[in-house]
Amino acid sequence: MAGERRVAVRAQRREVLGDPATDEVLTCSGVSLVYYVDGRRVTEAWIPAGDQPSVTDDERLIDALRRAVLWDKPAGQPSCPQNAVSPQAS
Repeated sequence: MAGERRVAVRAQRREVLGDPATDEVLTCSGVSLVYYVDGRRVTEAWIPAGDQPSVTDDERLIDALRRAVLWDKPAGQPSCPQNAVSPQAS
């Protein structure tokens, strides 16, 4: 199928620059979102997840996941109601 989209979501640790003045490198946990079209990687996002997340941190992660789900949705497919339940969940 041409234009098939998918998003891979996984927990991932990355090295990030801590203090630029000292070139300190930290290893941080986070969530990786990798976007694919027809099996080809097109972009990636990484959202850090600290030990004591703030409300802002949580909202940033929720927003990234929501955008990933909407990006993966086929064009023209109606949105599901917020109270929808999967038949497998019963």
